[in-house]
Amino acid sequence: MPETWAKALADYNYRAELSCYHQADRFPDHFLRTIPGDRASTIEFENYFRMNSKGLVEPYFEVVF
Repeated sequence: MPETWAKALADYNYRAELSCYHQADRFPDHFLRTIPGDRASTIEFENYFRMNSKGLVEPYFEVVF
């Protein structure tokens, strides 16, 4: 199992064009970027989002969803 987990991490690639989100204008500080899709860029975005959510849980759930 460790080999398959390491391979899954290495293969992680989920590009996201956040500006295409249909309610992006409601959260202007969060949906201006494109996430290239590698694991590092996804983690960086999640960290940015947590630090800048101003205590609002709704935008965080939107990203998770």
